[in-house]
Amino acid sequence: MQNKSLSIINPLCLCLFSITFIYDYCKHINIPLVVGSFAIWFITSQIIEPNWTTRASKMIRYIVPLYIVDLIYCIAVEDSIAQTFITSTLAYLWILIFFFYIRNVNLLKWSILFFIAVLCVDCFDTVAGNLAVPGASRMQGDGYDRLEAALLMQSMHIGGYPLLYALTFLTLPVALWIKYKLPMRILSIVFLVISIATIFVGSYFLSILFSLLLISSSFVNAKKSKRLFFIILSMLTIFVVFKDPILNGVIYIGENIESPILIGHATELKEGEKTTTTTTGRGDLYMGAVQNFLDSPLIGQIGDVKLAHESGHSELLEYLEKYGLFAIPFFLFWYNLIKSVRREIQSESIRVYYYLYSVCLFVFMLINPIRWGQPLVFVLFFGAPLLFIVIDQKSLASHKNHKQSQYIDML
Repeated sequence: MQNKSLSIINPLCLCLFSITFIYDYCKHINIPLVVGSFAIWFITSQIIEPNWTTRASKMIRYIVPLYIVDLIYCIAVEDSIAQTFITSTLAYLWILIFFFYIRNVNLLKWSILFFIAVLCVDCFDTVAGNLAVPGASRMQGDGYDRLEAALLMQSMHIGGYPLLYALTFLTLPVALWIKYKLPMRILSIVFLVISIATIFVGSYFLSILFSLLLISSSFVNAKKSKRLFFIILSMLTIFVVFKDPILNGVIYIGENIESPILIGHATELKEGEKTTTTTTGRGDLYMGAVQNFLDSPLIGQIGDVKLAHESGHSELLEYLEKYGLFAIPFFLFWYNLIKSVRREIQSESIRVYYYLYSVCLFVFMLINPIRWGQPLVFVLFFGAPLLFIVIDQKSLASHKNHKQSQYIDML
């Protein structure tokens, strides 16, 4: 009876903890709800599986140095310590939650439905908001912390950068869920269609590009992994290296077919997606970050070194220019997170797809920031990795049952 109650209370607290981060775009955190629900979740998790934190401890040892480096950085540049630590802690908690559920997936049946329902509401509100105020999601990207954008997304609940890229990195695992004909397949198809529609309406060019790439890759035979990786890496490399000529071609086509949307998206990407802080192209911003790192390769900005070159739009390069060689713990953190998930995946086919997902994530972080924005970190640290593991477990179970059925038929 106690176990049955815990199996209800635990995922319920997870849903209560998550709703603020998945649904709330006004950057307001309901502290009693978040703290209270997480505390009860943690206690029930300890009762259900007392030793589960052993799994998470392998990642915690990589997270602790991140706090230390961030503390030193905030003191050096006089940045808000409280804001930095609250934002990062709320992100890292999803990793802790992930490591509990990789051995307790059975508790998440109704929670997954809850997450889908909330994300669908996000999508409907985002599409409606962009139809009412064209470019509303892009407005948030142009000036993420502007008062107007904040008020707009608070009043109309319009998803911006965090939601659209969260949906982007859900496309591959959801497509694989459909491909392997797992339970709730029809619901998954509906969710994937809604997600793609929201991504297109949101008008983030790279979000559209990565979504199409990830969905297309789900149709490729994973057994031909070498060919798959060669094609994907070649496409990404060609796009990054020859971005400007390619986008000029897209703009030319858009002009000839009289498509202002196509012209607008290509122009935005070419010119740095029209950020309010800079009119510099993305390639120049990346080179600026590299030059800033070379100016102070050992300690970055920790030594109160002012950035001499305009930079931005890269999570990975930002580590280097901010922390110098002290950025190594951040790279180790991502490497070991991906490695930890990979270790849990038994099926070779799912492992190949996860490799592809990881490559796309690496390229994304190279040319885009994460900003520790919810619900993006919810997907990167919890949602997508867990879906890969669930798909792996269910596909292996299905394969095993099929073999047993064949054996019985032979008898």
